Amino acid sequence: MQNPAKKIELLAPAGNLTVALAALDAGADAVYCGLKKFNARERSDNFSPEEMSKLIACAHSTGRKVYVTFNTLIRESEIEDAADELALLSQLRPDAVIVQDIGVVRMLREYFPELAIHGSTQMALHDSMAVRTAERMGLRRVILERQITLEELERIAGNSSLELEIFVHGALCVCLSGTCLFSSWLGGASGNRGRCKQPCRRLFRSDRGKEAFYLSSKDLAAIELIPKFRELGIASLKIEGRLRKADYVANVVAAYRKALDTNDPISALPLLNDTCSRERSLGFYTKDSMEHLIRPDVPGGIGRFCGRVKRVLQDAFEVELSGRIHLGDNIRVQSASGGEGQALTVLDLRIGTRAVKKAFPGQLCRIPSRGKTIAPDGILYKIGETHDTMEKRCRNLPLQKLLLDLNLHLNATALTVQPILPGAPAWERKLSLSPAELHAATTNDLITAFRIPSEAPFAAGSIQADIESPLFLPQSILKALRREFWKWTETAIDPEQIRHLAQTKAEALKEHHRRLTKQPFPATPPVIFLSPGAANPLPGATIARELTPGLSPDEECILPFFTPETEIDLLRERLEHLIRNGVRVFRITSLSHIALLEQYTTLLLKTAPPLPVANSFAAEELRSLGISAFHGHIELSRTDLEHLREKAVLPMEQYVSGNPVLLASRAGIPTVKRLSEPRGETFLVSRREGLVMLHPQHPMQVEELPDMIPIHDLRSPSASEDAPEEFNFSRGLA
Repeated sequence: MQNPAKKIELLAPAGNLTVALAALDAGADAVYCGLKKFNARERSDNFSPEEMSKLIACAHSTGRKVYVTFNTLIRESEIEDAADELALLSQLRPDAVIVQDIGVVRMLREYFPELAIHGSTQMALHDSMAVRTAERMGLRRVILERQITLEELERIAGNSSLELEIFVHGALCVCLSGTCLFSSWLGGASGNRGRCKQPCRRLFRSDRGKEAFYLSSKDLAAIELIPKFRELGIASLKIEGRLRKADYVANVVAAYRKALDTNDPISALPLLNDTCSRERSLGFYTKDSMEHLIRPDVPGGIGRFCGRVKRVLQDAFEVELSGRIHLGDNIRVQSASGGEGQALTVLDLRIGTRAVKKAFPGQLCRIPSRGKTIAPDGILYKIGETHDTMEKRCRNLPLQKLLLDLNLHLNATALTVQPILPGAPAWERKLSLSPAELHAATTNDLITAFRIPSEAPFAAGSIQADIESPLFLPQSILKALRREFWKWTETAIDPEQIRHLAQTKAEALKEHHRRLTKQPFPATPPVIFLSPGAANPLPGATIARELTPGLSPDEECILPFFTPETEIDLLRERLEHLIRNGVRVFRITSLSHIALLEQYTTLLLKTAPPLPVANSFAAEELRSLGISAFHGHIELSRTDLEHLREKAVLPMEQYVSGNPVLLASRAGIPTVKRLSEPRGETFLVSRREGLVMLHPQHPMQVEELPDMIPIHDLRSPSASEDAPEEFNFSRGLA
């Protein structure tokens, strides 16, 4: 159950330090951002370690928070690099790390417990059972799937004790979070690796011959639902947009700040009208909005429509304007076909031969193309306006001090402070305190006092405090004790000890990884995923089918990868029926299923797509959660799979053939059977249990690798048995 009395947090995106400062200036309670590696917005500027240190110090000086995104899947070959990045975060000490990969959850929990963990929306957490699993794994907060309705959110909030974070504004992925393979299929640029090329925004031709933007969704703007979110006790309202510029983020934050402070969302709408975005909607929160989320007739480019390209010259292009643009504005010229647009800043603007600072609707203006290829049928969008770059302010921000974790113990005769650092001495000051009659010192008093900045080269990290009995401790004495302690650290604590501690943890993680060796597992028959009633084409193979009443006891049950919170009880009833009828093997496709089945201790649990398992730490985490076998993530290359098998602690399966779901959505996508993208590739569209799913026309088929159990997925027949695809098997995963 959530706490509606707790202050709701306003959380803003930050693609760089300038945007972060703009967000904090506009009233954000916290920002989320990423370092250069292992974050789901690698196309953003992102932060150097020095910039992140400055931001954390700046935010903490005013009581705000910084959450660092570490929310991509990690390949086996990247474990050591990931360990070093986590050691860096251990020193920087953000308020939490946002994580997708359950292997990274394990790394953090086991080796860097000082870092709080938030479950990314990429973890596909969409019901209270998933939240319960996340709590069991040690997460402090979960960021819920963007495709849940308000009714479902209300039930999740009523059934969950972890902090809940939800998206309230910004771009929407048409696909269920953490399950999209579309961009990866088209070239290895995976959304699960921060490199999505947004193919869903392209123009497609349907089997009916019509060209339209069948997969491009409107933006989310749920500002009017703030009173409801407050009533539900939601911990944090999240604004999407780490690829956005400072002007956009500042405007949106200011609008939501006003709505939160006044509890009058309508009064804040004029501020939102000044931002550049797609058409706004309530996203998936209402069924009507969900049904009308796709506008097939509207290009999917971000920004305010400002004109159309009339002529492309050698080094410039001419645009007939329908909106105003100004020197310094950020624009994107999007092809009418919906392909990737060209973004640039307007540094020169001309009407005829005359240089101007701004141009207005109806005018024909000329803009230098600056080496960019401009589409002759281009549509011009304004995606940002001029904003102070704050270069001097960013340059002059102080770095975060080295953080020293402390244990404080107070009794009537002494205060003892023990730095949590191997070999560090304790500091103690003798006291003579009287029992408190009215105003007893509290642990919070001690912690608050020792967090006050000092001149020492250190600052307080995590602080634990205990007091033996109710004592009266005057503030003047507590203040003097705090000053004396921090002065003592200047000579008693070696800064290199703190730096070395984080790296020692990273080395322990690496050493554990190096000790993992290839384990032999008993030979197991291949696995066939079949539709209900379909005959087994491979005698002796293990049969797995999706959840149906007539499942045989010798068959495995593949659980649905998306079940709305409102249908959890029905799913539980269906599972109980199968278990009573003797079914003993279940394939989990979502973290939700672990909590759903935890009471049945005699069942055998295995994984199936789209649940991603990309590294040996993820396999270890699954083993600790009761899983007996796992599949290597379908996006991985041959090399990635082989490396994973060398370290696997559980029997490993390999998806070798089938027509995987590349994209699944609850949005009201027009009724079509096929979609073809501009480069000629065709995709099949199916509908089942409230989801629209996109499959490749040509089946995936790859070589069976040694010591892995092959999975043949025959549930979704292809349109052609010719020219099978290898996905990323040979080309690798970006």
